[in-house]
Amino acid sequence: MTPDEIASVHGELEDFATEAFEPFARNDRRRWGQVCPRGLLTDGQRKSVEPMAAREDELAPELRRAHAERLGTVAAHLVRVVEQAAAVGFADEVFAEGSVREAHQAYELWARCLEERRRDLGQPPYQ
Repeated sequence: MTPDEIASVHGELEDFATEAFEPFARNDRRRWGQVCPRGLLTDGQRKSVEPMAAREDELAPELRRAHAERLGTVAAHLVRVVEQAAAVGFADEVFAEGSVREAHQAYELWARCLEERRRDLGQPPYQ
């Protein structure tokens, strides 16, 4: 399909991708799920791995942006959890345990996001 033909069905593609990739937990995966069908429908050799890999430099800024957005969201959640725990205090043992558990889970998610970013952007892992 030409870019004009793809543009003419853009709404239908968006609807399809939204429905097809909605179960994906990660927002960046859902976003790439919307990009993929357009790439597969374009003319040329984009359907094989090599031409798509050759577009890595073109796609890298979008990948960096997606990772930055995700890291920002996860970090903001971690800060909110810690601030909420600090505001309420630890006098209530049940609340304190829940707050610590939530903060630990948020930290683990943040650390995984950092590792995924390093992997996706070709950076060496943390030691």
